[in-house]
Amino acid sequence: MKYLFIIYTFLFLPTIVIGQQNTLQISYIEEFGSNDSGGFTNWKTDLTILNSKYSLYRIDIKSANQKRIDATDFGENMGFIPSNSTYNYYYKDNNDIFYKWYITGKKFYIKDQPNFEWKILPETKDILGYACQKAITTFRGRNYEAYFAIIDGATGGPWKFNGLPGVILEIESTDGEFKILSYGINTIKLDNPVVNPYISEKFISWEKYKDLYNRKYIETENTFKDGQQVMSMKKMQRERLVD
Repeated sequence: MKYLFIIYTFLFLPTIVIGQQNTLQISYIEEFGSNDSGGFTNWKTDLTILNSKYSLYRIDIKSANQKRIDATDFGENMGFIPSNSTYNYYYKDNNDIFYKWYITGKKFYIKDQPNFEWKILPETKDILGYACQKAITTFRGRNYEAYFAIIDGATGGPWKFNGLPGVILEIESTDGEFKILSYGINTIKLDNPVVNPYISEKFISWEKYKDLYNRKYIETENTFKDGQQVMSMKKMQRERLVD
């Protein structure tokens, strides 16, 4: 029985982080939209860094706000719609990120392995009382500028961003389409184990998801009714999906 318990524990270690530990949690506002249409949307999000291997990024999808991020009214006072906290999750397990996303309303569970090549620059600025250093990267169709800080030896970042020697507190695409800005940093105590919320699902790779998206994009581009295109899909969302 003792040996069975050891094996059982070992098998579940990659997907479970034990509770009752002090953990770093960063609160963000994520903004995504289009400069052309002015159709920007903000969400409240947070990143819980469990340790050097595991983290959980949550997007509170019911906190949507169409107001552009502005430094004068940033953070808790942005007037978000009250939310009962329905989340989309991005669970990081070493170099793997597990999440769900959609194609014309159909849900897919994705296992991604994003790779970031960062260039760290000498420029610095203060964010929430932390001295942050600038870094730049290019990722799936966009150029990004980020600021990261050394906080209690933690590493990680919001959404899929990672790979810097610290915690990313601010990141923005140079085209202005996508930005994530922190407004709070706290140490919390986890009373319950944290698991991959999608562990029981069947995953496809990012490459497979992109291929399926491309097929649907071509299909909708060639579908017309009464001379009008039935549906229009974007080539570029947070990442480039159609080359």
